[in-house]
Amino acid sequence: MNEKFYTVEEIAEYLKLTPATVRKFCVEGELGHYKIGKQFRIPVSDFEKFMRSKYHGITA
Repeated sequence: MNEKFYTVEEIAEYLKLTPATVRKFCVEGELGHYKIGKQFRIPVSDFEKFMRSKYHGITA
């Protein structure tokens, strides 16, 4: 398994959100993740899917 992962904190910093908001996305099923103990690890591919699903820009 060569998948890369982000932490909640890394995604929160990137999106300028709180870690609690990112955890909420995970718990509510909007953002794919693995839960290891009390920590979440988000695969890069799941984060990319999540971001594409949130895009509301102009499509050509």
